Amino acid sequence: MKFTIYLPKSQKQALTYISKGRKDVFLLAGGTGLLTSIRKGDLKPRSLVDLSHLTELRYIKTHGKLLRIGAMTRISDLEDHVWSKENCEVFHQVSEKFGGQSIANMVTVGGNLCAASPTADLLPVLLCLDARVVLRSSKGDRVIRMHDFLLDDGKTALKRNEIIAEIQFEIPPSDAMCLFKKIGRRSALFLASVSLALYIQIDRKTKLIKQARVALNALTRNLPERSKLAEASLTGRILDIRTIDDAISALSKELHMVSDLKGTADYKTEAAKALLEEQLLYCGSHFGER
Repeated sequence: MKFTIYLPKSQKQALTYISKGRKDVFLLAGGTGLLTSIRKGDLKPRSLVDLSHLTELRYIKTHGKLLRIGAMTRISDLEDHVWSKENCEVFHQVSEKFGGQSIANMVTVGGNLCAASPTADLLPVLLCLDARVVLRSSKGDRVIRMHDFLLDDGKTALKRNEIIAEIQFEIPPSDAMCLFKKIGRRSALFLASVSLALYIQIDRKTKLIKQARVALNALTRNLPERSKLAEASLTGRILDIRTIDDAISALSKELHMVSDLKGTADYKTEAAKALLEEQLLYCGSHFGER
């Protein structure tokens, strides 16, 4: 297969090149997913725009309560950053089973988002963090929430004349926790059969759950989504056994798993329920110690 590769030296050059919105032009970041699809023949590009040299999009910055992550930031960057270690340990939970250090050194945040896949581990976490995606074109920026950015399996709201520039979310406060766990056939280098991210914030005085967000790698479609029923079941209640049981029951009503090579629908349904129970019990013991 023959195609051209364009290597822009700046964002401006990249945006100018893709500004015409041509169909067969694809953006290359870490390349772990895109190059595999090309080799399989699933994609037949006429041109690749290699963004790997755009170091201006590789950063982690705080702005007040807001955390800003450049699209070319690697997964390993998230794990190593002092902010992650002190404020948001969830990224350690993602990276430790991301597929090995060599993969974590290659995969970019923007590339993981563009995959829009149930195997993209960052997506449930960013959904739980209520993240926003900054999409940039030669005409300027537009900001869109994660749940609006993900349209379908492999499909996003990114237009042909845009690149992902940044991901933003509020740093979890001290009375909140964000957790992630996935189940697969091996302890590393595996694609998740089921993965679940949980964000929970509990009022220190009343002990009531102020906010709850639950996201799975697949819920009603083959796409990461938040469970509105489980979230509603948790919000405003004390985190006890009855609340946990009700949340699991609420999640069950929303789950529509599909059998595939990674497991049967029944297995994945039970695994999702078990992950939610485990994470909520962990949160309950953690907040109970305070």
